Amino acid sequence: MKNFFEARFVPFLGIIALVAVIGFSMAACGDDNNDPPGPGPGGASTGLTIENIPSNITGYVSGMMVWGAPPILLVANDSLPEYPNVAARKSAAITGGKATLNAFVSNDLKYPKFTGTVSYNSISSSEDGGNDFMIIVASTDAWKASTGSPDPVTGVYKLKSGKTLQFTNGKATLNWNDLEEE
Repeated sequence: MKNFFEARFVPFLGIIALVAVIGFSMAACGDDNNDPPGPGPGGASTGLTIENIPSNITGYVSGMMVWGAPPILLVANDSLPEYPNVAARKSAAITGGKATLNAFVSNDLKYPKFTGTVSYNSISSSEDGGNDFMIIVASTDAWKASTGSPDPVTGVYKLKSGKTLQFTNGKATLNWNDLEEE
């Protein structure tokens, strides 16, 4: 009986223990992807959703807060390559009076997704405590490397006086009625 136990049961317990160790090790590991998830069925997991875009505003939108803390770039891309690959940026299509943009921090020429909480105001001059927030409308989704902006631009809009755009955990919603043409 002792031989049966040693010959059959002990190796079986060893295999079970080995499988358990491997299983728990794999369960404890992350997926090696530190990026926040990209847009899902409901829109961007981080970024800006622009609503109530009038029907006479057509094409594609993008945006930026040049002097913000932090400076943010708003584009349709799920990820953004390092500068100077400006031509890889894409603007988001306006569909049904709505557009969704992902937010990226402009940080030493690298662009991690923005996941923080911050407010941007209607003051355009950084000297006056503003952040130069702007939404850019273009007729195509392409960005021109030589200008560092969408091309061709058909309109530039800023927040109306007294309006604030609040990002919470990297996500914000903007009503088009809070913007005015620059």
